[in-house]
Amino acid sequence: MMARPAFVKWFHWLGAGLILGLCIFNPAEGRADPGGALSAHAGVGIALGLTVALWFSMYSVKTMAGPAGAKIPATAKHISPWRHTYQ
Repeated sequence: MMARPAFVKWFHWLGAGLILGLCIFNPAEGRADPGGALSAHAGVGIALGLTVALWFSMYSVKTMAGPAGAKIPATAKHISPWRHTYQ
């Protein structure tokens, strides 16, 4: 089974892909088959709605998937204070 933070990240990218799918299956641009474009757009919208509802329910029950704060690699942690000093 997948770890919870990885599962949430998977849901995040699934939602991003579905939003892209909403842009691709635009019913206004489906001139060859407007009914098919509208059906595809509606199907992607339903899948996005279910994904968001499932993610929100997971967040509501178990709150955040990982610790709060910046998630930066160890090498960036050494450079970060220096970058903020000279801005």
